[in-house]
Amino acid sequence: MPIRLSYSKSVSAVVLIMILITVAPLWAQKDAGAIVGLVRDASGAVVGGAKITVEDVDRGIQLTVSTNDQGEYVASPLRIGRQPSVADRRPLERPLQ
Repeated sequence: MPIRLSYSKSVSAVVLIMILITVAPLWAQKDAGAIVGLVRDASGAVVGGAKITVEDVDRGIQLTVSTNDQGEYVASPLRIGRQPSVADRRPLERPLQ
């Protein structure tokens, strides 16, 4: 037994489907991103525990993250804009003898 829809219901269904197809990609849009990196010293060795500071110049906000033992870091979420970053690693203290 075939299903019969009236003309107005068919048009309404098509319009609804068109709206959903058009609007769905808008939910996927983001205005944020990430900076992913690896910190190495002058000899090329990875630097674990380095502090990375990313500053949002336009908004005056700073985000500080640390590298893991492999020297990797992820600074996220970051808003779109100018964001210079600075790495800092304080010299290790010598153990007491």
